[in-house]
Amino acid sequence: MFTLRALIRMIPGTILTVSFIMLCRPCAAQDSPLNKKFSPAQLKADLQVFSDSLLLLHPAIYRYHSKDVIRHAFDVAKRKMDSPLTATEFYNLTAPLIGLAGDVHSSIELPASIHQAAAGQALLFPFDVRIIGDEIIVASNNSADSTINPGTRILSVNGQSASQVIRRLSVMFSSDGTNTTFKKRMAEQRFAFQLPYAYGFPT
Repeated sequence: MFTLRALIRMIPGTILTVSFIMLCRPCAAQDSPLNKKFSPAQLKADLQVFSDSLLLLHPAIYRYHSKDVIRHAFDVAKRKMDSPLTATEFYNLTAPLIGLAGDVHSSIELPASIHQAAAGQALLFPFDVRIIGDEIIVASNNSADSTINPGTRILSVNGQSASQVIRRLSVMFSSDGTNTTFKKRMAEQRFAFQLPYAYGFPT
């Protein structure tokens, strides 16, 4: 379930009205790859391979952040792997790490099976959006609720303000240097997938 708080323009030119919308979606099947959990040993082994590869192969890993900062970030992620995690939970811990390199050509992607399962089980956020500054605007409505029109401003999702959601999704992507515009564009383009990946699938 996604809980939205939105400002909806009921009639062009009229005052904006606050509305609360509950979007109920099917839950992930028990045998879905979305639910498969990996042991702490598996998670930490993959994290070590990732860390070793990044530090060994990236030509300018410390250009924007010091060695201590990057090592600390990896240590924090590792400490959060003391219990089994799903692939998306592991992704949430590791994707922000590669962004520390400040290199748009470096990224982490989930397996295609995860994307296919999420799409096939109708677990995606049912709107295309545009991110403008710290605002999330509905660009098109793919849900069964026809009252939500393009131009609707989403104020919060699951209790998280629009600006919090944007920050959470943006850190999952890499960009050159400290550029944030590209990260927002990526979050915008992949919003339907990234939102449930970050905040969990409907239950």
